[in-house]
Amino acid sequence: MTRSREDTTEIVRFLLRLEMPAHEGRDAVDDSIKWLREMRLTGLRTERIKTTAVTFERHTAGFDVILVKDVTAPPFWARYCEIGIGKPIFAGP
Repeated sequence: MTRSREDTTEIVRFLLRLEMPAHEGRDAVDDSIKWLREMRLTGLRTERIKTTAVTFERHTAGFDVILVKDVTAPPFWARYCEIGIGKPIFAGP
């Protein structure tokens, strides 16, 4: 579930390579870092659990992913967040 962070990291790296006015570029990078800090999830980890196989349009899954409290877990980022309030969205089969 770290894809959001990876996507944002790639965008920040891209912005750092661009030749743009220093103020605009700095603001974009600063805003990205601020977003990463605000959206970071801590004290949780994801865990795969075996379930009855469910067939979707393009694949079949025999597991689900759940959130587990774990104060030692590294931070991670939800793949999707609710627009406007930044609440992480998690969905299962």
